[in-house]
Amino acid sequence: MFAQSEYQRTIDRPLTARNLRCRRSAVITVELLLTLPILLIFLAAVIEFGLIFAVNQKVAYASRFGAKLASEEARTGLDDLNLSSGGSRLRTAVNRYLSTSEITTGACTVILEHNACLANPTQTDTDGSGCNCGAPATALPAGPPPAGISEYVRVTVCVPLTGNVPEFLSSLGFSIAGYSIEHSTLFRYEPNNSVPTAVIGIPVQGLPGGFTATPDITSAAQLSPPTTTLIINAPNATATNATFTLNFDANNSTDVEDAFGSLAFAWSTTAASVGATTGTTFTASFTVPGTTGGAFAIDTRTVTLAVTDTCGGTGTRILSVRINRLPP
Repeated sequence: MFAQSEYQRTIDRPLTARNLRCRRSAVITVELLLTLPILLIFLAAVIEFGLIFAVNQKVAYASRFGAKLASEEARTGLDDLNLSSGGSRLRTAVNRYLSTSEITTGACTVILEHNACLANPTQTDTDGSGCNCGAPATALPAGPPPAGISEYVRVTVCVPLTGNVPEFLSSLGFSIAGYSIEHSTLFRYEPNNSVPTAVIGIPVQGLPGGFTATPDITSAAQLSPPTTTLIINAPNATATNATFTLNFDANNSTDVEDAFGSLAFAWSTTAASVGATTGTTFTASFTVPGTTGGAFAIDTRTVTLAVTDTCGGTGTRILSVRINRLPP
């Protein structure tokens, strides 16, 4: 009876402040044990997504940096700026920029696109890891040709998340393995297209008997420039309206961006053309001027060469040919 009575008294004993505090502490402990994992998961998620966002911003800045470099690259170097044959200069510069931003892996892929009338309009340099990165689906804005329309470059940078963001949530089924951040930036290409340099060559060639030339094309080939005027002297004994031909070529014409074989040639003359007028060589027919009594006479004709590159830029050269009929 005593034990039962004591038990009954214990049950019926009113709750004291101390007992309430003990019960409250126990409840808080249980709640903490239940919610702590959720809080830790939430904290890990916040940290991981914050780091992903930071990497995202850094990759965006890297693509802008690469686009700025490409937009200022000389036209003699844009065609291999992001190729291994050219030293992967763009990807190397982008990786150097990323390393200063604490992206330790660097870019897994850098893609350069341009419409600057140069070779290799799409250049991809990758580390071979097969990261999920591809060129943008949209095309570049319309660019040359024709000449006078703006040209553009676009740089795409891809960076893997693995190695740059900790795997806090992989045990929960959220893994960043195989994922990458990709950003593209479009800039206008700054250097202007250089027009070709047209050069009229005068190969060594013979002249009719008694004719002379200044400079002497019978002994040495000449170029225009520096030759801007070719003087042909015909003896007075030459019959009035006698004709002769001269040969010219464009083999020394050059262009900064285009290979010689990509250039187009167009010839014209105020004399009489002989044969084709669109090749690298040209022949024109000239007439010795005649006067009453065979007095001294001069006739000046021109030969014009226009050289056009693949961007539509055209350079011209005009050569004057002066025929003198010498006095008796």
